[in-house]
Order: sequence, then structure tokens, then C-alpha cells
Amino acid sequence: MPFNILEAKKKSNEVLAEVREINKKVVEEKRELTTEEKTLYGDKIAEIRSTQRDIELAELENPSIEARKVISDIDPTDHLADEFRNIGEFMSEAIKNPGNEKFSELREAAMSAGVNGGLLIPKKFVDSILAIDPQDSIVRSRATVIPAGDYPDAEITVPALDQQGDQDVYAGIKVYWTGEGNTIPESSAKTRNITLKPHEVTARVVLTNKFMNNATAAASMIEGLMRKALMAAEDAAFLTGNGISKPLGILKSSAALKVNRAVSNQIAYADLTTMYAKAKMGGKLSFVGSQSIIPQTMGMKDEAGHLIYARNATDAMPESLVGKELLFNERSPILGTLGDLAMIDFAYYLIKDGSGLFLQMSDHEQFSSNKTVVKLVWNVDGQPWINKPLKLENGDIVSPFVLLDVPEA
Repeated sequence: MPFNILEAKKKSNEVLAEVREINKKVVEEKRELTTEEKTLYGDKIAEIRSTQRDIELAELENPSIEARKVISDIDPTDHLADEFRNIGEFMSEAIKNPGNEKFSELREAAMSAGVNGGLLIPKKFVDSILAIDPQDSIVRSRATVIPAGDYPDAEITVPALDQQGDQDVYAGIKVYWTGEGNTIPESSAKTRNITLKPHEVTARVVLTNKFMNNATAAASMIEGLMRKALMAAEDAAFLTGNGISKPLGILKSSAALKVNRAVSNQIAYADLTTMYAKAKMGGKLSFVGSQSIIPQTMGMKDEAGHLIYARNATDAMPESLVGKELLFNERSPILGTLGDLAMIDFAYYLIKDGSGLFLQMSDHEQFSSNKTVVKLVWNVDGQPWINKPLKLENGDIVSPFVLLDVPEA
């Protein structure tokens, strides 16, 4: 029996109506889904998606319909975002009127991702929130980012280089000069797999209802707070995370190469050159450190005792060391400990984005104080692309992650 597009769309809309009825009931009763409802909800969503895929295939095969086909990369929440001037108006309406039918699609997306009682933030506002400056986000703006896929978040396996034994900087790939008719030696590349599974992250803030009522004035502050909170949490995990229910940070990675400093609790020019000599060349290298090292960088002297980076009190703080950008942050270790200064090529760090951003809002907890608890939920994972330092052809050991350590015992 031929596939009937009109009937399929009608059926899909009927199932969608059932899903919205579940959402409406949960919102009205101010509760989370029951186990039975979660199962039913998941089945309904899967049925809708399956039908939509069949419709898309049928439309592609029918030229008369293809002309009317909606382009798949247009975000389906755009029309909802256009009803609000900014994220402040969006949040204000969601707090005052959570049962508004216009939020149904956003609530369905949140519930299908396991965020009960939340709303998917339209892409228009997400792009604005994530419009980050490289100085705001140290790692994300420089790392290799794998974008989010469909809900629910699924793990992704990425091939990676596996450094084993001598001369394995190219994972066993070898190049030979061969004359005509000569046999080419066998060589097999060594690879391993990296599995990235986005972890849920939640940021929480309490806002007064009076503040939220002034949506226009609140918009820029809300957006700025969201951006700063999100970037701070990610940078902390990408730099120092232990990999347990969160990303594996660069400073905790087995791929990091430790370099002993010359003098305890100090950073000398010789330390910088040693770190540079141990860094994997070919990419963009950056120095990363905590603010506790500022006196060391500004007071650095050459062998003759002359200041290298700050000639006098009117000179600005150095923004680079040995020609490489210098980035300060509050996550790096304190002066004198491992990693208080690191030299990093962030392209060797993988970030896998998951679903979100989602908003969860509730006035129950702070009802008597006329306040609303707002939670920002997203999903992300990250880890280094390599698992150990690299051994070059000449036998030297280097890494895209070089950490300054304590002096050699």
C-alpha cells in the first residue's frame, strides 16, 4: 500500500496532541512525570520521529511536494523566539504563565531530554548566550568542538591517535622512499577510540519576581550571568575535571608532560624556554596560569638582572610570554604547585556538546519571598585527544599539554 503523506501527517499530529495533553496535565498538577507516563511519553515521541522521517523521505521522492518542504536545518523553535524581544521577556512569560500553549514544543523537547518541568531555550537565544569572547572562555573558544546531535544525548566514539613505543607521533604511520619495483614495507596505523558522553550540568540562581517583571532591563543581566556561569563551569571541568561524571581536564590527563621548574615557588625565564622546548609544535600554543603568578611574570628578569616584560611601573602587564598568548584564570593551581603555569595547544582537546540549553523555573521553594528559582541545564563532555606524551622521530618527548612542576628532588 503506497505511503500516504497526508494521512501520516494527520496521525503524527494526533500523537503530538496526546503528548501535549500529558504535558498539560503535569503542569496543571505541578508534579513530575510518573514512571508509566515517562514510558508512554518516550513511546509517543519515538513514534512521532519515526513518522516524520518517513514523511521527509516521501516528500523528497515527490517533486511536487519537495518544493514545499521545510529546510531541515531551520530551527523549529525560531517562530517561538520571534514572539519575544529577548531572553528576559522569554523567561518572564515562562515564569508568569508556564502553562501557555506556545511553550508546548519547548517543554516536549526538554522532557524528551530528561529535563522535567523545563523548557528548551530557542536557538536564537542560545546563540546569543554562547556568543563568547576568547577571553571569557579559555578552553571552548580554542578547542575542537563536536556539535550536539539529536535528543536524547548519545555517546559518540571518535578515533584517536594511540602513541605506543618509539616514533609513534603519527600513530604508526610511516613513510618510505621506494624505488621502482621495490616492495613497500607493511605498516599499520595504531588507533584507539575515545568515547564522549555528554554529562548534565546545572546552574542555579534565585531571582526576585519584581526583577523578572522588568524583563527588558533584566535581559542583558540575565544573559551575561548565564554566559559567565556556563563558561566558568566548563573551563573548570575542561582544565581540572577528574573525568568522573564530568569531563577529563587537561591538568589531570596522562597526556600532560611535566617540566620541573628551576626554583621553588618561582617562575623564571628558563622555565618558559624549557616548557616551549617540550611543547608539540605545529599548532597554536597558549600559556595558561592563575593570577597568583602575575608578580612572577611581571618581575621576570634576564641573567643580567634586567626586567624582561615590565621595564617600569608604567608598562602594562604582559599579555604574552615568548610570543605566545598568556591567559589568566581562577581555576589554575596556585603559584608553586603543579600546573600553576601550563603551555597548551587546545586543538588537542575534544569537546562534545549535548542537548540544551534548558530552563527550569519554580516559585515553590521561595514562594513566601516572592522569588523564583531558575536553573540552567545543559550537557557536555570533554577529554584530550591523546593519552600520553608523544615521542618524536629523534627520540625527544613532547606534548600539546606541558605543565610546570615543582623543582626536581
